[in-house]
Amino acid sequence: MNVVIFCGGIGAHLKEETEFKPKPMVEIGDRLGDRNNLNFNSHIPERGWNITLADTGYDALKGARLKRVEKYVAGDTFMVTCGDGVASIDINDLLYFHKSHGL
Repeated sequence: MNVVIFCGGIGAHLKEETEFKPKPMVEIGDRLGDRNNLNFNSHIPERGWNITLADTGYDALKGARLKRVEKYVAGDTFMVTCGDGVASIDINDLLYFHKSHGL
Protein backbone atom coordinates (compact mmCIF):
# COMPACT_ATOMS: atom_id res chain seq x y z
CA MET A 1 0.00 0.00 0.00
CA ASN A 2 1.40 3.38 -1.00
CA VAL A 3 1.02 6.09 1.64
CA VAL A 4 1.65 9.82 1.26
CA ILE A 5 2.47 11.53 4.55
CA PHE A 6 2.47 15.32 4.48
CA CYS A 7 5.38 16.39 6.67
CA GLY A 8 5.55 20.09 5.96
CA GLY A 9 4.13 23.18 7.52
CA ILE A 10 5.70 25.89 9.59
CA GLY A 11 4.86 24.41 12.99
CA ALA A 12 4.10 27.77 14.59
CA HIS A 13 3.01 26.21 17.90
CA LEU A 14 6.32 24.39 18.22
CA LYS A 15 8.48 27.25 16.98
CA GLU A 16 11.49 26.52 19.18
CA GLU A 17 11.53 22.94 17.85
CA THR A 18 10.42 23.54 14.26
CA GLU A 19 12.70 26.40 13.31
CA PHE A 20 15.13 23.95 11.70
CA LYS A 21 13.08 20.76 11.24
CA PRO A 22 9.54 19.83 10.13
CA LYS A 23 6.86 19.09 12.76
CA PRO A 24 6.85 15.29 12.24
CA MET A 25 10.60 15.20 12.94
CA VAL A 26 10.22 16.81 16.39
CA GLU A 27 11.04 14.59 19.38
CA ILE A 28 7.92 13.34 21.18
CA GLY A 29 8.78 11.46 24.36
CA ASP A 30 11.64 9.14 23.43
CA ARG A 31 10.89 9.13 19.68
CA LEU A 32 12.68 11.30 17.16
CA GLY A 33 12.63 11.24 13.38
CA ASP A 34 16.02 12.26 12.02
CA ARG A 35 15.80 13.52 8.45
CA ASN A 36 19.60 13.25 8.13
CA ASN A 37 19.39 9.47 8.55
CA LEU A 38 17.04 9.02 5.59
CA ASN A 39 18.25 9.38 2.06
CA PHE A 40 15.74 10.68 -0.45
CA ASN A 41 15.10 7.06 -1.42
CA SER A 42 15.51 4.67 1.52
CA HIS A 43 14.64 1.02 1.95
CA ILE A 44 14.01 -0.54 5.37
CA PRO A 45 14.09 -4.27 4.53
CA GLU A 46 13.03 -5.57 7.95
CA ARG A 47 9.77 -3.63 7.61
CA GLY A 48 9.39 -3.99 3.84
CA TRP A 49 9.26 -0.19 3.50
CA ASN A 50 10.56 2.03 0.74
CA ILE A 51 10.65 5.69 1.77
CA THR A 52 10.92 8.63 -0.60
CA LEU A 53 11.31 12.14 0.79
CA ALA A 54 10.08 14.71 -1.71
CA ASP A 55 10.52 18.44 -1.38
CA THR A 56 7.27 19.81 -2.79
CA GLY A 57 7.92 23.46 -1.99
CA TYR A 58 7.57 25.46 1.18
CA ASP A 59 4.49 27.44 0.12
CA ALA A 60 2.61 24.67 -1.71
CA LEU A 61 -0.87 23.78 -0.48
CA LYS A 62 -1.87 20.13 0.10
CA GLY A 63 -3.39 19.63 -3.36
CA ALA A 64 -0.24 20.89 -5.06
CA ARG A 65 1.94 18.76 -2.79
CA LEU A 66 -0.08 15.66 -3.66
CA LYS A 67 0.17 16.42 -7.38
CA ARG A 68 3.94 16.82 -7.07
CA VAL A 69 4.40 13.36 -5.50
CA GLU A 70 2.05 11.63 -7.95
CA LYS A 71 5.04 10.16 -9.82
CA TYR A 72 6.07 8.22 -6.68
CA VAL A 73 2.65 6.60 -6.12
CA ALA A 74 1.97 3.31 -7.90
CA GLY A 75 -1.61 2.48 -8.84
CA ASP A 76 -4.91 4.15 -8.11
CA THR A 77 -5.30 3.09 -4.48
CA PHE A 78 -3.21 4.82 -1.82
CA MET A 79 -3.57 6.52 1.55
CA VAL A 80 -2.89 10.16 2.44
CA THR A 81 -2.41 11.55 5.94
CA CYS A 82 -0.70 14.37 7.78
CA GLY A 83 2.52 13.57 9.62
CA ASP A 84 1.48 15.26 12.85
CA GLY A 85 -1.79 13.35 13.25
CA VAL A 86 -2.06 10.58 15.82
CA ALA A 87 -4.73 7.89 15.54
CA SER A 88 -5.33 4.20 15.96
CA ILE A 89 -6.89 3.14 12.66
CA ASP A 90 -7.11 -0.31 11.12
CA ILE A 91 -5.96 0.45 7.57
CA ASN A 92 -7.56 -2.72 6.18
CA ASP A 93 -10.94 -1.76 7.68
CA LEU A 94 -10.62 1.78 6.32
CA LEU A 95 -9.80 0.49 2.83
CA TYR A 96 -12.70 -2.00 2.96
CA PHE A 97 -15.12 0.74 4.02
CA HIS A 98 -14.16 2.96 1.08
CA LYS A 99 -14.29 0.15 -1.45
CA SER A 100 -17.64 -1.13 -0.15
CA HIS A 101 -19.11 2.36 -0.56
CA GLY A 102 -17.77 2.84 -4.06
CA LEU A 103 -15.25 5.45 -2.97
